[in-house]
Amino acid sequence: MTTLRAERRIAADPTSVALLLAGPTAVDLWPGSHRAGESEGRLRVEADIPQQGPHDVYVTIDAPLRTPVAFICRFVAEQPQLGLHVDGELTLAYDGPDATLASIALEVTTRVASTPEKLSIATDRAEAFLGNLARVAEEAAAAA
Repeated sequence: MTTLRAERRIAADPTSVALLLAGPTAVDLWPGSHRAGESEGRLRVEADIPQQGPHDVYVTIDAPLRTPVAFICRFVAEQPQLGLHVDGELTLAYDGPDATLASIALEVTTRVASTPEKLSIATDRAEAFLGNLARVAEEAAAAA
């Protein structure tokens, strides 16, 4: 198992950022993926997996959990043919007036060897996801 982490400050309050993630919107912000339907109560996502090409990945996203200082969004992504299993946690923490510290942790388990290059691509995608989330949240905050 490998744990990957990324973090970014967002110029919008955590509640507004969490609302953007309601439903499958989060998938649309993840680079190299798009929603492809549902299967057995899970979201089916077509994802470009590094050095493996496009594959269907099955994602389960829990509703955000509210704590006194943050929202925590947990999700699981699985690709059975590759033996890929990812437990993810996105934390949206209060970071001052109208600011959020967004951090994502991914625990990746796979039957396919994880090379440093593959892990670097996955980390880059997590960082790009946070960048996309920041862009959308900041645009919405500016429009309000």
